[in-house]
Amino acid sequence: MMLFPLLGAAQCGFSTVSQAGTGATTVYTCPGDGNPDAITAQSEHLGTAMYGYAVTDGNGIILGFPPTATVDVEGAGSGDCRIYGFSYTGTIIASVGDDITLVDIASGCCILSSNYILTVRDMPDGGMVNSNGATTVYTCPGDGNADVVMAANSSMSTSQYRYVVTDAVGIIVGLPPGNMVDVEGAGPGNCRIYGLSYTGNFTAGVGMDVTMAMFSDDCFDLSDNYILTVRDMPDGGMVNSNGATTVYTCPGDGNADVVMAANSSMST
Repeated sequence: MMLFPLLGAAQCGFSTVSQAGTGATTVYTCPGDGNPDAITAQSEHLGTAMYGYAVTDGNGIILGFPPTATVDVEGAGSGDCRIYGFSYTGTIIASVGDDITLVDIASGCCILSSNYILTVRDMPDGGMVNSNGATTVYTCPGDGNADVVMAANSSMSTSQYRYVVTDAVGIIVGLPPGNMVDVEGAGPGNCRIYGLSYTGNFTAGVGMDVTMAMFSDDCFDLSDNYILTVRDMPDGGMVNSNGATTVYTCPGDGNADVVMAANSSMST
């Protein structure tokens, strides 16, 4: 934004920013829960000039210049904000309300970081889950063909989201990396696919009870339902009508000739 100072003076340099400790450039927080949502920024930059940070809203309008690299966004409510870094000389002259991409930030040279840390402030919402609109899916185990259940959810939250697979009584048996669950190799039986909206770090593991697990070190919300996956080989069995396999009817007498069919199939 400003010309470089004379050779021998402090030099501004290009930089990138990320969350300290994780290297993340997108951070999800849980606003309004009373717990600090402190984000500590780190930078990789060239030059010998001073270095500072600026917080903006989701459109790049400056909200403040934190005195340190740590920003607590707990009291900011829902929404997005950005944490930029900048290398500069002189004094900071930009003000709250300025567009950080258009204003001169400092009285000397100043180079804004080439990226920012996006902070997503939103309460998790597990919503409802389905597979192509269905909440019960039937599969054919052991036939050698993939039985992929495609999970979807109705959550309106912008928090992180993933799926959790349990057995028929709610014990976690799988944590797929995406929304596709292949149950072909699981054999006959039932399983459940839950959705999970969360902030912070995912902490649950296989073997935990889905109703008791602490899924995150921050906020989380499990879906209000699950996708029941029924894994069973079809079995046509035997059919009968009140035990008979031959039924006689009298057509044309004006009375209904209803045949009640039953079967001996043990398949679900």
